[in-house]
Amino acid sequence: LKLLPGISIHFRNEDGHDEGGPLREAVPLILKQLFSVKHGLFELTDDHCIQPRWSGPRLVGDSAAQYELCGTMIGLALLYRAYSPTRFSTMFLRKLMRQQAVESDEPGMEEKMKMIRDPQTDLEM
Repeated sequence: LKLLPGISIHFRNEDGHDEGGPLREAVPLILKQLFSVKHGLFELTDDHCIQPRWSGPRLVGDSAAQYELCGTMIGLALLYRAYSPTRFSTMFLRKLMRQQAVESDEPGMEEKMKMIRDPQTDLEM
């Protein structure tokens, strides 16, 4: 997917040529829609961060293409220094960077892992 040479953003009812500003304005709008929990690929964590819904590929037929589009848009946001309204969970960011996730990345995970390791442990719910 080669987007760099030919991207041009034009908003309805606005005059002017795209010299980078409209693209930087459009990227956050696009990211907000792509990472919406309404589409089934992503979910909110307890601390209001976005992470993939691991059952998302079963819920969304063209999930691979949509994940690729999400990655492309993140790349464009980084390239054009566009603002992203999306907060990603630490666990998800580690996965994107091919780093090992740790229990403390996910709120409440340490307590859940204690219960798995020691079934006698009570969790407060």
